[in-house]
Amino acid sequence: MASTIPTVFRVFLIAALLAMGAIAGFFYAYEVSVTTGLAEVDDATYVTAMQAINSVIRNAPFAMSFFGAIVLTAVALVLAWRAAGWRSATFWLIAAALATYLLGGFGVTFALNVPLNEELAGVSLAAHQDLSGIRADYESQWNRWNTLRTVASLAAFALLAGSAVTRTGRPRRG
Repeated sequence: MASTIPTVFRVFLIAALLAMGAIAGFFYAYEVSVTTGLAEVDDATYVTAMQAINSVIRNAPFAMSFFGAIVLTAVALVLAWRAAGWRSATFWLIAAALATYLLGGFGVTFALNVPLNEELAGVSLAAHQDLSGIRADYESQWNRWNTLRTVASLAAFALLAGSAVTRTGRPRRG
């Protein structure tokens, strides 16, 4: 006998899916367009472009997906636990999605990409620094970590999608 799935759970799961999809798409767009496009420009243009992007990225639409993916997925996890218990596949898929994004998307961004961005912010084009060396060091690291957070965010989205199509109900006892 299947239990009914509370509407509030469905709402939060859909909202979590949208936020996770938005942030996964954001990282993916960087992976397939921004980083590949910037690979074609000279060092001064690259540094200037990344500094400009990094200076405006902390905005409300970005925050809604970047932080919203955590908050909404965490709420969906609690609601899944209340609706179906910790033994349900839905609960574990949402838990895996949350852990994957927290470590691979959110965590990588704060631990690795943001410090690189802050270091790049201190580069002055007027100071005639070795832009080629600065770029080579920054770009290789930043792109590597962006690939990781892209894969992690897409995996988290897939796990959430899987939870959305998994039958939610209390597991049978016996």
